Formats: sequence, structure tokens, C-alpha cells
Amino acid sequence: MALIKLNNQSISAVSALPSGIDTGRVAQLVQAVKTDTANITSQTFATITGLSLNITPSASSSKILLIMNVTGAGNQSAFRFLRGSTAIGIGDADGSRIQVTAGGPDTNDNKMFEVGMTFLDSPSTTSETTFLVQTRILNSGNTTRINRSNDDTDNSQHPRTISTLTAMEILA
Repeated sequence: MALIKLNNQSISAVSALPSGIDTGRVAQLVQAVKTDTANITSQTFATITGLSLNITPSASSSKILLIMNVTGAGNQSAFRFLRGSTAIGIGDADGSRIQVTAGGPDTNDNKMFEVGMTFLDSPSTTSETTFLVQTRILNSGNTTRINRSNDDTDNSQHPRTISTLTAMEILA
């Protein structure tokens, strides 16, 4: 709670902004946290189980700020956001190139990667909306490992991590 010192030198608490100044305010926050591991070997996009959430915008003019962080290992991975079944925050179409939000590094050895993505979406609805993260490998025979290293031997050199998807409704 903020305190304001008025001209008459009294102090009063401010509990809210004046009406009409709601734009840019975070109306709600939803987060999905994936703590288990997954191995993705598909050359078509597959939803990362545990990295999906539902949010119901309070106004059709609201924006949804998506923040995703995936950790893991593997080589030549691609990631994208989806709103329902529609890919969002992806690159332009060009020939046979795959449209994605972010690409993962090539970590054939035991190094792990961290892929972060942020996108401000305008769903233009007040209906419950599902957002999720998908991934795919780019070359046959590769594997993307989520929340673990390539070598998953039980010792302290092979950590387990988390991955997250956060959605914030921003009032417009």
C-alpha cells in the first residue's frame, strides 16, 4: 500500500488508481510448471505435456503476455506457442522452412540448454483460452530431452530441472 503526503501534510493510504487508469495493469496471472522429464523424437510438432494452461480474459481488448522457459538437452529442436490449435508468435513463411517461435541449440554432448520465449498475444475474446508449448526435432534420429541432460545416469553431474509457461492478462 502506497502512502501519499498531501498538501495539508496529512498522510493517507492509496489503495487503488483513480477510475479510468486501468490500462497496462496485470489482471491475472496463470502458470504451468513441468517438473517431470520427456523425450521428444517426433519430426512433427508435439505438445510438451505439462506446459499448457487456460486463462479467461476479462475483456476482449486484453493482451496476454506469454513467457516460456524450457530446459533440457538434445540437438536441433524447434519450439512454438499455440493459442488453441493456432501457432502464434512464429516467423514468416518462406519456402519449406518451418515457422517457429524459437530454436534450441545443438547439444549432442551432455550440456543442457535453456530456451526462453516471450510473446504478447491479442486473443480478442472473453472465452477461456488455452495456450501451450510444442516442440519437434528437425532431423530424423534426434531427440529433445526436457528437464534432463542427454546422459541421465543417476549422479550429481546430471541434474533435473523445471520448465514453465506463464500467462499474464494485461488490460488494454
